[in-house]
Amino acid sequence: MYKSGYTVLLLTIIVSVIGTALAISSLSVSTQVGKTAINITDSELDLSQARSCTDKVLAKLRAYTFYTGDETLMPENCRVLGITGTGNTSRVIHVQKGDKILETKLSQINPTMIIEYQKPVDYTLNNGDTQARDWNLNNPYLIANTNLTLWMKADLAQTNTGFPVSSLNDVSNTNTPFTQSNPSFTPQLNMISLSSSNPTPRPVLSFDGIDDFLSGPTIPLHNNTNGLSVFVVGRANTLTAGQTFIGKFDPAGNQREWRLQNTRFQVAENGAVSNDTNESAAITASTTAQIITGIWTPASPIQAFINNLAPTINNININNITVSPGETTLIGAHQFPNPTNFLNGDIAEIIMFNTALSTEQREDILQYLNTKYAIY
Repeated sequence: MYKSGYTVLLLTIIVSVIGTALAISSLSVSTQVGKTAINITDSELDLSQARSCTDKVLAKLRAYTFYTGDETLMPENCRVLGITGTGNTSRVIHVQKGDKILETKLSQINPTMIIEYQKPVDYTLNNGDTQARDWNLNNPYLIANTNLTLWMKADLAQTNTGFPVSSLNDVSNTNTPFTQSNPSFTPQLNMISLSSSNPTPRPVLSFDGIDDFLSGPTIPLHNNTNGLSVFVVGRANTLTAGQTFIGKFDPAGNQREWRLQNTRFQVAENGAVSNDTNESAAITASTTAQIITGIWTPASPIQAFINNLAPTINNININNITVSPGETTLIGAHQFPNPTNFLNGDIAEIIMFNTALSTEQREDILQYLNTKYAIY
């Protein structure tokens, strides 16, 4: 009786030990599988977030069939590489998240959105951006993408038409937003046509010419080795000279760096606050919407372009731009902390590179902007 009970107890212990060992082994395998699953999930997560970003793109397309993407979507931080095609049909969307790009083909946007397919695709985004460029040749993110330092677009303003804009995200690599904390100084989001040939209204930031401006980063947006390229889609409502679209100024040393206005593109080498015509490339004042471009190559003259016309050029070489801590970039005004040269007009988009773009690259940006806004 005792031996029998002892035998049963011994068998129970043995079975328990074996079960525990099997459980530990099973747990170990499960943990390993779990680790593998996490790695797979990380990869799938990029694809899932790319789908989420694509849903936002689809919503924007339904609201504005002219929407062309080419931005970073928050908070997923996906990159819209481009949306090919125009109008209500045959649109192809490419959205990048991490190492995944999701391709979506639409055959109709309104009144019912019809998706033909959605699939991940392989791509090469470095060393020439070969496949990505095939999708959108004129996407500013893909043109000298490592040198893209500022990209502001009114169509990213998170407010309704007719309301003030107190903050606007920068979707370049620097990702530095522009803000205005004083409600009295905020520009307003409006929908207007910038084109004489296309009446479609587009989002713009409207500045009153009195005290409206947005304040941005203090980091340098140019490079004294490679240069500076500035593109602005906008207009002034009057012919008054010296209205500022965007400019950078050092309040501590009372020195300007550069500014693009309705009558000139200026790059200051000597840092003096007085206006030096030798440091400016002239721009003809106009109340018509234009694509205004300023290009500076170190140790070369400054160039200012209107649309796709030949440039105006200043008289001397500009070797370097004065750089001191504390420079503040403003949109719609110049000089800080006491802004002046306010813009009475509208801005739809600003793109900047900390390098002097080649003629081919500049023309690619112009093609992107003109396709979008039909300026010329």
